[in-house]
Amino acid sequence: MACILLLALNKDFDVFNEAYSFLELFSGKGWVTKLMKVNGIASASFDISYGEPVPGKQDAMDLLSDAGFALVLLSILNCKFENFLVVIGLVCSSWVTVTALLILAITAMGGTWILEQPRSSLVIWHPRIRLLWRLLPKATVTKPTNKIQLHVSGHVDVL
Repeated sequence: MACILLLALNKDFDVFNEAYSFLELFSGKGWVTKLMKVNGIASASFDISYGEPVPGKQDAMDLLSDAGFALVLLSILNCKFENFLVVIGLVCSSWVTVTALLILAITAMGGTWILEQPRSSLVIWHPRIRLLWRLLPKATVTKPTNKIQLHVSGHVDVL
């Protein structure tokens, strides 16, 4: 919570040209972000593969580092209040705690989130995710699906 307040109140961060409507975390090749940008939707994607590590410095694209976590939190705070979507392609259960904290921030900003998982994933049973469901009483867990249709400006792509 203190980290979010410090980021929100810090006037030294002037890194955004526009408020985001879409974020993609652990995005890999970032196909969904590319689709959004092609359709004029202010978007950003984050993945460790985008970073260029410098010895002795943290990689801002490593969402598990302090720098990466701060960048994503700042990006969430820069989203259009109550009018944005975040797709989280969680790769490994070791990132569940970070993901749960980010979901809380997204929810606090009134955003919508999708946690992308393979059918065989057990993340829904992870203690941090179970705690998240208890903290967000209005959140509902729906039947998992293996296909999502994304409608953007008349285009339909199947993910």
